[in-house]
Amino acid sequence: MGVGKGGVGFMNRNFSAQTSGVVDSGSLHQVGLSNSVKQAYGKKIQELLDLAINHVQQGIDRPALHLSTEAARYLISLEDEVRSNRVPGSPFFFISEYVSRHIERVLRLAGVLHVFEYGASGEISVDTIQRAATLGSWYVDSYAQMIYEPPKQTQADVDAIALEQAMRHIFYTTGSSFFLKSRLHTSSVNLGFTPNRFTRALAILGGQHKVRVFMHGKTSWVELNTFNFSL
Repeated sequence: MGVGKGGVGFMNRNFSAQTSGVVDSGSLHQVGLSNSVKQAYGKKIQELLDLAINHVQQGIDRPALHLSTEAARYLISLEDEVRSNRVPGSPFFFISEYVSRHIERVLRLAGVLHVFEYGASGEISVDTIQRAATLGSWYVDSYAQMIYEPPKQTQADVDAIALEQAMRHIFYTTGSSFFLKSRLHTSSVNLGFTPNRFTRALAILGGQHKVRVFMHGKTSWVELNTFNFSL
């Protein structure tokens, strides 16, 4: 349905939720409303349907709901938050198109909640729009989980993990966190590394601050960062 960046946009306007699987011994038939809630829900839905039908038959324009002053102020702060979640570097940037419709979805949901509880008159309170925003955030999280694709690791990334694990194994068994770079380079052949692969893997670990390369006299050494690690 066109999910993801560059899609047709159909899903960007809809609420999204991801199921975690069946519950209660795997029977979906055991999931449902209690009889009293089901009856009250059915009654309210029938009332709203009858009202909508009457408006159409009588040619009555659909009523417009307005936000209270506090609700409008809250919506402005929510818009600022949405903008910050759409910029490059944000955790939600990869679903920025869906995030951009967050305010629209929250307003629609707030209107539904208000009409369901109070009818098609009055102002939408800040409490109602905050509840809608809480649900809206859950829909954003669910959408992100559904379409997230972890970045594919390059060969250099895989090599960096293997090199770090080998160094940590030595650290755990000997307590030494310092390695002669030349000896480490020679030993990396046992991991299947070529010289270039070793250099790239070590550079990645350095960029991640997991190792530090330094000179002692004329000799290059590699120090493994053991912070938060113990024997």
